[in-house]
Amino acid sequence: MLKIPLGGGTPTTLASGQIAPDGIAVDSTAVYWIEEVASSIVQKVPLRDGLPILLVSAQGGGTLGLAVDDTNIYWTSELKFGTVMSAPKGGGDPSTLASGQIEPLGLAIDHANVYWGTSDGNVMQLAKP
Repeated sequence: MLKIPLGGGTPTTLASGQIAPDGIAVDSTAVYWIEEVASSIVQKVPLRDGLPILLVSAQGGGTLGLAVDDTNIYWTSELKFGTVMSAPKGGGDPSTLASGQIEPLGLAIDHANVYWGTSDGNVMQLAKP
């Protein structure tokens, strides 16, 4: 995974050796992503310098969306019973926000809600816990 200044220049490696990174989200201090290995893991790496940090493991695979706010990370998982999950940005136990969703895709958040689409054409909304 690389970063490059907005004005152009030489790319800098943020994290190497990643297998199929997906669902990338960024805040003011870190880059967050899902690595689609055997069972999907959620990781982050500081924007400046540092090594990747495992935040959440064993998410069942098929993770299709990722978003962050000031305190939490949010993601969807197709293969873990169509769930929408969250966990603290510093790491910790994940919480299930919704389950039984039909292939939850994409993910967006605002100050009060979590939104995602489903493969049957619906857009879902849930108030943040």
